[in-house]
Amino acid sequence: MISKAFEQHLIGQVIKLDKLVILVNKEFDKILKYKTLICLQEFVRGCRNTFNMKNTRNVLVDADACPNQIKKAILEISKSHEYKVFFIASYSHATDRYENIEWVLVDAEPEAVDLYIVNHTFEGNIVITQDHALASLLVSKGVYAISPRGKQYREEEMPSMLQSRHFAKKLRKAGQRTRGPSRFTDHDVKRFCEEFERILSQSDV
Repeated sequence: MISKAFEQHLIGQVIKLDKLVILVNKEFDKILKYKTLICLQEFVRGCRNTFNMKNTRNVLVDADACPNQIKKAILEISKSHEYKVFFIASYSHATDRYENIEWVLVDAEPEAVDLYIVNHTFEGNIVITQDHALASLLVSKGVYAISPRGKQYREEEMPSMLQSRHFAKKLRKAGQRTRGPSRFTDHDVKRFCEEFERILSQSDV
């Protein structure tokens, strides 16, 4: 038999739990509304960005794997040439927020950033990426593509670069170790700045 006092204690605990559930539901509703608002804001921003990108004086950055030194250099050099900069990143990688810069956030799914860039670039645009497959798609449509280390991708070089990439991937799958990229240095930053400045100056002519 349960004593009267213990029964009253249990009833009191149940009432507290009911109040807690109501509170949690309210907070959950707030979170859902907040997330919905954020999604709507990103949708509107994405629509505006799509309209703004129909311009040759745009720089799109594959921002997920772009070093901070290069991001800053892109902003400084682009500003001097009056180019608009768009940083494209997945929600899970968009940590660096710069003022007066357009961020386009996409799903964290593989290739989501690449697909967005391919679908929103036009001839004469400039894209910074270290993805060879993405670069090969871009140069074929008249887009300037440059790596964060200052390497401008050229259409005639892409088949051999993609073949080397595929071969290295096969070796890794077979359990063999392949040589990774070297450490990013100040020399890489200098080389990028010089090449990026050259491309923008060439586009200004």
